[in-house]
Amino acid sequence: MREATENNNFDAIIESEYRGIGDEFSKLSYLYVCSFYQHGALFRVSLLSELLDINIVDLYEKISVTTEGIVVFECIDEPRGLYAARARHHKIAAVVWERCADSGQKEEIIQKTLRKLNLNFSIDARAFNLFVRSDRIVDCIRNLEGKISFFEQASKMDPTSP
Repeated sequence: MREATENNNFDAIIESEYRGIGDEFSKLSYLYVCSFYQHGALFRVSLLSELLDINIVDLYEKISVTTEGIVVFECIDEPRGLYAARARHHKIAAVVWERCADSGQKEEIIQKTLRKLNLNFSIDARAFNLFVRSDRIVDCIRNLEGKISFFEQASKMDPTSP
């Protein structure tokens, strides 16, 4: 409805929404979440806080207002108190990932995330499988050395994976 009345396309609205996020930390958090959720994978909050070098409580405090309605937090394991983050929709996540992150940022997010995934968590194992099989993710790595590093790291993490 909004895009029809403002004569904007959907991608431009999503990109504008991203650019309107208050601070760079929240934007980076959102990009991490979108890197996974474009494939339908949830991002474990403890992994996100580790990647952003901030404790979980401070992470929630820092992004809860700036990403309200954009990043959704879900309980994935109540007894263990595990939560995951996701975007509102995987198509929105794909638009944000494709249009709002520059190629260097994408590559850094991909490489850093792959190194920190813990395949003992089923949520990370699912994300890992989606991540390493995604042509879009691999195409974000700009040079041959980066791609080799990506697949060597993936092979070390799960040597039985085809």
